[in-house]
Amino acid sequence: MLISDVMTTNVVSIPSSTSLAEARRIMDAHNIRRLPVIDHLKLVGIVTKDDLDKMGPSQLTTFSVNELVYMLNRITVKDVMHRDAVTVPPDTTIEESV
Repeated sequence: MLISDVMTTNVVSIPSSTSLAEARRIMDAHNIRRLPVIDHLKLVGIVTKDDLDKMGPSQLTTFSVNELVYMLNRITVKDVMHRDAVTVPPDTTIEESV
């Protein structure tokens, strides 16, 4: 079986300048947990819902809700994305890709 047999097409992606708040909205709107990060038509990383959750408030925070919203709108995906995203061509077998 080839990667092309199981891969997603028409992928939702975001630029690295996207705020964490906007990335969360996009994930929620499309019911997805991962977003490829694309700059100048090149994959530069990936951000996951878990990455965004780690950047959320903890029980110990002293920030107000407004301060947290402000921060999540100022921090960008570039600050938290994984830069080591691996790609394979569509004609690669699943066995080769693992």
